[in-house]
Amino acid sequence: MSLFDFIPGSNLREKLETVVNCNCCERHQINKPRVVAPWVETPWNNSQNYLTGCDCDCRHLARFICRYCDEDDDQDEQEQEPQEPETYYSYALSYNTTDISSGEIID
Repeated sequence: MSLFDFIPGSNLREKLETVVNCNCCERHQINKPRVVAPWVETPWNNSQNYLTGCDCDCRHLARFICRYCDEDDDQDEQEQEPQEPETYYSYALSYNTTDISSGEIID
């Protein structure tokens, strides 16, 4: 039995979409992967008080799905991913509206 078996979806992309759609709290939206791409660890930021009481695993599971993904996944998934960025971190820097180092919205 896999860590991902209980997450609805028939492939990694669908499973990631399931956990990405969770909006449990503001904290878990920061640095949550939104595309299936190899995950690169982000710096840990303990500058705020994170005693929110949220026990949701959505961000944790999203990161594990990206850690599990392989560059040799089926061709359909690769064709839908950005071609230039090699990691989620570089993808986020290129396309996100959230500064992944601080969690602030970029206008």
